[in-house]
Amino acid sequence: LIPAVITASGFAWKAEIAAEIIAYTKNSIGQGINDAKYYMDTSTIFAWTVVIIALSITLEAITAYVMRRVKNES
Repeated sequence: LIPAVITASGFAWKAEIAAEIIAYTKNSIGQGINDAKYYMDTSTIFAWTVVIIALSITLEAITAYVMRRVKNES
């Protein structure tokens, strides 16, 4: 169960970014990616991709830490 929760937390973050791109929400990562795609600014798209990956890894690490603490306290 714990690996599934960890994976789901990272996947949910990426799905939320995809929804922002589709919905074109203001002041969001999705808007930044969509604008960069529109203006064919490859370096900006790459930079946002690195940010998304870094945040996803961080979120998964935090989730893993919390899940391990919960498991050890049980």
